[in-house]
This record gives sequence, structure tokens and C-alpha cells, in this order.
Amino acid sequence: MAKQSFEQKLRRLEEIVEILDRGDQTLDSMIKLYEEGMKLIAESRKTLGKAEQRITVIRAAQESAAADA
Repeated sequence: MAKQSFEQKLRRLEEIVEILDRGDQTLDSMIKLYEEGMKLIAESRKTLGKAEQRITVIRAAQESAAADA
């Protein structure tokens, strides 16, 4: 399976929420969807954490450059 982008993961999470909200699936199916959703949430949080770290590094570099100017 190809690696999903952050945006693709969010779309899939939205789909899962809609399906679970309808409540028209079997219990087993709903549990599997819940499990998939929790996995996507964990992966998305990890991606966001990495993005936040990158932004922190960029800001620090810009502040350092501005202080040296």
C-alpha cells in the first residue's frame, strides 16, 4: 500500500467518523473502523509533531539571522 499523505489520512478519518455516526454497520465492522481511525490519528499526530519541530527550527534560524544583522 502506498504511503498516504496527511490530507488523505484526514479524509479517511472523516469517512470513518461518518460511517460510525450512521451506526449501520455490524459491531465487528465498527470496531475495525475505530481501530483504523485510532491508527490514523496516531500517525497524523506524529506528522504534526515533525512539522512543528521543522517550524521551530526555521523560526530559530530566522531569529538568529535577524539578531546577527
